[in-house]
Amino acid sequence: MPFTAFHPVPVWPLWKRFPQLDFVAITVGAVIPDLFEPVLIFFLPAFYWTQRDLSHSLLGAVTYDVGLTLVGTVLVARPMLFWLDRVHPSPLWSRYGGREFRAARPWRWVVLSAALGSLSHVLLDLPFHWQHPLFFPAGERLILFSTEHAFLVDRLANAVFAPLFLYLLYVNWWRPAHPWQTKK
Repeated sequence: MPFTAFHPVPVWPLWKRFPQLDFVAITVGAVIPDLFEPVLIFFLPAFYWTQRDLSHSLLGAVTYDVGLTLVGTVLVARPMLFWLDRVHPSPLWSRYGGREFRAARPWRWVVLSAALGSLSHVLLDLPFHWQHPLFFPAGERLILFSTEHAFLVDRLANAVFAPLFLYLLYVNWWRPAHPWQTKK
């Protein structure tokens, strides 16, 4: 499974292609299925697998994850970006790929972006988890490979997605936000 922070890799180019989508919602949606796992492991261990099965299923991606993404986008991510821009003004908090991403979007685009982000997480995890609850609660977990290969597959996923993530960050976020670093 790719590291949680690497999950936006497939949706950031999608947002560049379709800028009417909500960048913040699609990014939060791409990471939200994994965000509550540490809390559940420590405080509600009996509920952990049920929540993980739901958050990593197709049903959960378009219901539970979308709801959490909307809450996280509206109550946490957007206010945090505006606060960061106030405290330390920088295009890092408002632009990606040369486009403003904090501009208000109609709710239908925000909800669609949240759903696309969470669906991308579920589908991206599919080939990298040795077992996957794709059709939870209707079906059994998909067993894709043996547990002996899980460590190797995890390292492979991170080896593929880490450079892509860093490349996208540098080319679309860091370099445009710091024009003195670009050659003219």
